[in-house]
Amino acid sequence: MSRFFHGGAPGAMTNVDGRLLALLIAIVGGCGDGSGSGVDAALAPDSSVPDATLDGARPTARLAHPLIFVSQVPSDAGEFQVNDIHGNFRGDNPVRDQPVGGNLFRLDPGAAEPVNLTRLDDVAVRNPEVSWEGERVVFSMKRGARGLWQLYEMGTDGTGLRQLTDTPYNETEPVYLPDGRIAFASDRQGLLDAYENFPTGQLHVMDADGGNVRPLSSDPGGDTTPTVDEEGRLLFTRWSVTSKRPCETQRQPIDFDEHFVSRFLLWRTAPDGRSDAHPIFGAHLIQDLHGGFVQARPLRDGTGRILTVMAQASTWGAGALAIVDPADEVATNGHAEDRIAFVTSPREYTDAEDVEVDDLPFGGRFRDPYPLAGGGIVASYADGIVLNLSFDDPDAQQTPNFRLVHVAGSGGTPPVIYDDPTRWELEPVEVVARPRPPVIADAIDWEATSGVLNVMDIALDAGLPDDVPNPALRGEGPRGEAAWVHIYRGVPTQLVYPGLPGYRQIQP
Repeated sequence: MSRFFHGGAPGAMTNVDGRLLALLIAIVGGCGDGSGSGVDAALAPDSSVPDATLDGARPTARLAHPLIFVSQVPSDAGEFQVNDIHGNFRGDNPVRDQPVGGNLFRLDPGAAEPVNLTRLDDVAVRNPEVSWEGERVVFSMKRGARGLWQLYEMGTDGTGLRQLTDTPYNETEPVYLPDGRIAFASDRQGLLDAYENFPTGQLHVMDADGGNVRPLSSDPGGDTTPTVDEEGRLLFTRWSVTSKRPCETQRQPIDFDEHFVSRFLLWRTAPDGRSDAHPIFGAHLIQDLHGGFVQARPLRDGTGRILTVMAQASTWGAGALAIVDPADEVATNGHAEDRIAFVTSPREYTDAEDVEVDDLPFGGRFRDPYPLAGGGIVASYADGIVLNLSFDDPDAQQTPNFRLVHVAGSGGTPPVIYDDPTRWELEPVEVVARPRPPVIADAIDWEATSGVLNVMDIALDAGLPDDVPNPALRGEGPRGEAAWVHIYRGVPTQLVYPGLPGYRQIQP
C-alpha cells in the first residue's frame, strides 16, 4: 500500500520537486546521465541476439531463454491496492482492488504468443520466482476476490501444480533459498501499517514442502520483494516512517514534513533473520526520499551491485531503473556521496502529480526489472506519467498499459517483447539455471525462549522541552549513562487525515 500519503492534507501532496530532482541528477555524476548510459558491460544485451537480426522477426527473438510472467486484467482501483508500491494484501476495497482475472504465463524465444501455465478461472496470481536449476517456479495465488493469498509451486513447463500453504493468513512473495527452503512474506504476525490499518507482511522461512515456518522479521512497516543476493543473504525493501520529535508529536497537531521521515530503503539479512539492523543503502542520502528503492535484484556479476526501481507514490509502483552499490555507502560513510547510476531517465522518478506534460518531456515508467543471464534487462513498462491516484483531479487517474520490454541502455522507448493491450504483463522472471549462492547456516536457536536485546544506537537529545522529566534527556545528566530506553510501536497521533481512521506513526 502507498506509504507517501504524508505531504500534508489530501490535495497537498509534496513529493519530489525540482530541487530534489536536481539533487538526484547531481548525485548521479559520472555514473549515469539519465539517458541510459548507466547500463555497463554487465547489462549489455546478449551479442548472440544482435538488433540487426531482429528486423522483421517477432519481438520475442530478443529472448535467449523463456520468461514466466503474470498476465492480469488492468486495474483502476486507485492507490491502496496490491499493484501499488508496497503490494499490500487487502486493498482499499477488498473486491475491486484484487487483480482477479489473471494467470501465470510462459513466453518462449521466437514464440508469437505465451503459454498459459495455471489455466484457472477466478484467480489472481503474483510474485513468480524460478528455482536455481530453472525447473520449478513458486508463486502466490488467490481464488476469488475475497480469498487469501497462498503459495503454490509447479514445473516451469506448467506441470505438477501443488499448493504449499493452506493457512488463514496471506502468504506472498516467495523466493528459493540456496539450501532449498523458501522465504516469503506473511501477515500472520498481525501487524498493521501506520496509515490505513491494513495488514503488512513480515519475512518468514519454511521448508520446501511448506512446513516448519519460522519468522525472520517483525516490523510494522512491512518487508517486501525479498530476493537472494550473491552471498546467500536475503535482500528486501522495508518501509520506515519515524517521528523526529516524538514528544511534540503526541502533544499537539504538527506539520508532517517538519516531524516525520518516510521512505523505502534496501535491507539485507541472513536467512535466519540475523541482521545488522541498518539499511544497506540510501539511509543517509537525503533527509527524506519521499519514495525510495523497491523491487531490487542483485546483478549477479560478482560486483555486489543491485538493480532497483526508484519509485514514488501514485505511479503503480513504477519509476526509474537504477543501479546502486552498498559498498559505496560504506566507502563514503553515507551522506550525499552515495552513488546512484540511473539506467533510465531520472525524470521517471518524479512524482506524477508534480509533472506537467508540457513542461517536462516524459516517456514512461518501469517496474519489476529482472537482469537477464545473457545481458540486458527485462521489465514491465507503461507510457506516460502513469498516474493511479490524484487528489486534485480524480479524472486524471490513468489505467496504463503495462507490457514487457527489453532495456539495454539505448534510451527512448524500450523495444517491446510482448504486449497484450487488453492485459497487464507484470513481474517477468527468466527460466534459466543460475549459480546457486553459498548456504548460510542458521545460527539461531529456534527453540530458545529468551534472548539478548542489542541496542545499536544511543543518542541524548538536548533539544527536548523542559517538561521532559528526566534531566539526562535534556543533556543535563551524567555522560556515559543510558538515560532512557525507547520501545517503538505504532501509536495514535493528533495528525489525523479525514478518511484514514486509526492513523498512526512509529514512535516511542
